[in-house]
Amino acid sequence: MKSGKFIISLDFELFWGVSEKKTINNYFENLKNTRFVVEKLLNIFLKNDISATWATVGFLFFANKEELISFLNNVKIEYPKYKNQNLNNYLKINNIKNVNNEFYFAPDLIKKIYSCKGQEIATHTFSHFYTLEPGAKTKDFVTDLDLALKIAKKNNIQINSIVFPRNQYSDDILKACKNLNLKSFRGNLNSYIFKPSSNQSAFKRLIRLANSYFNISAPLLNEIDRNSSPLNVPASRFLRPFNPQLSFLENRKIKIIKNEMSYAAKNNKVYHLWWHPHNFGKNISENFKNLDLIISHYKKLNSIYNFKSANMCDILKF
Repeated sequence: MKSGKFIISLDFELFWGVSEKKTINNYFENLKNTRFVVEKLLNIFLKNDISATWATVGFLFFANKEELISFLNNVKIEYPKYKNQNLNNYLKINNIKNVNNEFYFAPDLIKKIYSCKGQEIATHTFSHFYTLEPGAKTKDFVTDLDLALKIAKKNNIQINSIVFPRNQYSDDILKACKNLNLKSFRGNLNSYIFKPSSNQSAFKRLIRLANSYFNISAPLLNEIDRNSSPLNVPASRFLRPFNPQLSFLENRKIKIIKNEMSYAAKNNKVYHLWWHPHNFGKNISENFKNLDLIISHYKKLNSIYNFKSANMCDILKF
């Protein structure tokens, strides 16, 4: 019987995902608690039979900077030349202090995720590569992505899906992914404020923030376009973390998500929710309370409408 699908994807990146705008000190609480958050998410997903895609930065596969440097010395690649070199995570490796390894590396967590039922390890590129930033070249992206696939394979993990950092991609980038045999990617909503771009103005960010609470640009919940290759599994909504200053709007935020899930379940559509584990590293109890409300609603829709949980790779089978 045909049914709607509920997809969760998580951008698993630790410090590499925020390195151009944060420091260990000013993002310490979120990063310190990410390991706890990952473990708790896995327990919740297993308990409730929830599948998820974990889009993982390739750097996380290493135990420490010495392992990562040794790997890079053996492959001898040319690093990307962003106009803003603060985006270049390759240049930040030597600055790592081993006392902070938990903020940069997580091979044990990757293994644990991979061993859990329904959990897919996808790629978030090797270095958290920004494909549309000035100075980034497709050939550099291909080199970076190839390394991500290699380190996963070395760990006996087959990568089928990709989530692009900052959700940046183009036709050339998708063609490169197809050539490297990736099967699916998380696409963006068909809206100006979510269009792939290196220009994320304050206005766009403000509208996206407002959209979480007032549904300015509701997702178009369509069936998956089976003609796309890699398969576009578009995001429906970012699960914005709890904000104490906007706590009076939390009920609205969750109500919007639940209403969209209900529509998808009733009309056999795909609903794709995403966030970063480190988003839950602060205000942990409030964030998990919201997730519990969402999962409880999913279980209700599963019972009534056969709404099914799936990861991005699962969609290829339906």
